[in-house]
Amino acid sequence: MFVGIYNRTVIITYIGVASAITGVGLAMDGQPKWAILCLLICGVCDMFDGSVARRCKRSEDAIQFGIEIDSLSDLFNFVMLPVMIFISLGMHSWYHYVIYIALSLTAVIRLATFNVMAAHMAENKLPIKYYTGLPVTTVSAIYPVFFLLRAVLDHATVNVILTCVAALVALLYVTKIKIPKATSMRAHLTLAALAVVVCVLVICVGE
Repeated sequence: MFVGIYNRTVIITYIGVASAITGVGLAMDGQPKWAILCLLICGVCDMFDGSVARRCKRSEDAIQFGIEIDSLSDLFNFVMLPVMIFISLGMHSWYHYVIYIALSLTAVIRLATFNVMAAHMAENKLPIKYYTGLPVTTVSAIYPVFFLLRAVLDHATVNVILTCVAALVALLYVTKIKIPKATSMRAHLTLAALAVVVCVLVICVGE
């Protein structure tokens, strides 16, 4: 009746997208703190969507659909949402938009490159143990941690720091560095627990 896949293998990915849409709305409404929380939720969803999908029996089409929908959601969740958060924080000078363009282009390149690599690895039935370049999803942890500096530094200073971090992130997306992939459920649960701690700290930070 409808195109696409709507079973449990992608439901967590869809929840992440819903969180990102909510976060964009909150950022536009001048509530960056709550938008940051939505970014953290996106990160947690991304952490577990692959694990859930791999535990389900899927057709080849479903596997390929999952790869495509994951990359498309990553672009929205971890590029568009952070940009909207930055703008809501007052980071809208001309050089900020240069950085936002760089973030968007390098993220697209990074995601496309990963998809090509993943396809080759799947064809040869080899597991992915390392990421080449900074994974786009890591910003769901990076940006909230630096946002927490608003508790001890003035907002203008934090914005300068975030500007530098965003520029560095854009560069690292396409830099050939190898980053180990967390694959065990224990690692995922540990990261999720840390995300909860950051969420609590963000809530304690003023607007």
